[in-house]
Amino acid sequence: MRLNDESVFERIFLGYWERMYNICFRFVGDSAVAEELVQDIFRSLWERRDSLLIDTGIENYLVRAARLKSFEYLRNTAVETRNLREMAFTTSSYENHTENLVHYNALSEQVGRIVNALPEQCQRVFRMSRENGMNNKQIAHSLAISEKTVENQITKALRTLRLHLGVDR
Repeated sequence: MRLNDESVFERIFLGYWERMYNICFRFVGDSAVAEELVQDIFRSLWERRDSLLIDTGIENYLVRAARLKSFEYLRNTAVETRNLREMAFTTSSYENHTENLVHYNALSEQVGRIVNALPEQCQRVFRMSRENGMNNKQIAHSLAISEKTVENQITKALRTLRLHLGVDR
């Protein structure tokens, strides 16, 4: 059988199209996709008609082609879906990161303004504690004040911050 004869090709197309469609539809569950897959198989068959060697019989070849094309479609769809999910997750993570960064910067500016409005001693003690990571004993020694004064100044600064930021505690 020579596939480069149009009448032979047309008989094959008419004789096997429905069976191939049913196979593809059974796997993919979508009529339009099944039709497209069958058309792709026949187009490929026609394009390769001069070099194609079918030694298993045309029916076996076409049934196998329908199954393989369906599996290829399902695999590609699964990969596409996974990629879209990953892209959506990455995009939303990036958007959340950007949004969080904007909120963090705004809050940092607001905290900075509140701390700058504190009395000088309170401001100095708070910064040494929170920005420099010093403990109460180190701050007291550095400023030559009592540890109790350091505690009071930090408490005062935190109370002021809570009040201005609307944080209940």
